[in-house]
Amino acid sequence: GGSRAASCLGLDPYKPAYESFLELPGQLAMPDLSDNEAVMMGELVENAVAEGYTRTRGVKLHRVNRSLFHKKYPFIVAHPDRLAVGKNFGVEIKNRGAYREDEYGEDGTDQVLDVEFIQCTVYMAVTELPEWRVVPLFGGNKIREFILRRDMETEEQVLAKIAELTKTLRTKETELAK
Repeated sequence: GGSRAASCLGLDPYKPAYESFLELPGQLAMPDLSDNEAVMMGELVENAVAEGYTRTRGVKLHRVNRSLFHKKYPFIVAHPDRLAVGKNFGVEIKNRGAYREDEYGEDGTDQVLDVEFIQCTVYMAVTELPEWRVVPLFGGNKIREFILRRDMETEEQVLAKIAELTKTLRTKETELAK
């Protein structure tokens, strides 16, 4: 999915690319994050952040409860957090500690973490929306908004790299099965 794309490109500081590749064909068990407190709190806080965004920005959000697939590359899957109702953008919600706020730029810019940039690039490619908003909650009390605009050149580079790596993985998987 889109959240794994940065790892596949070697841009996720928390998960090396090889782990993502091994998880896809089931060669490596997906980590059980059900008891991870940060993951649990992130999931619980997501609805509150969406509601806070709606109240402060006046934009109603729709929760996406299904997988979305890229038309050309059906193995590229997106699980967006929200889509703006009556608008032409999606929203990726993050729950971040206050100490991480200096890793971002000014509100309204596209200065987000690499993993978020790649994730939203994939989401824009899958949904064909021209814009994606990254909405992090910092320190439990400060919502900020960053705006990423669809860049076809960057999108094609990201998708081509993911497609190339997927093809390599499938080739290796086929060789191992023989």
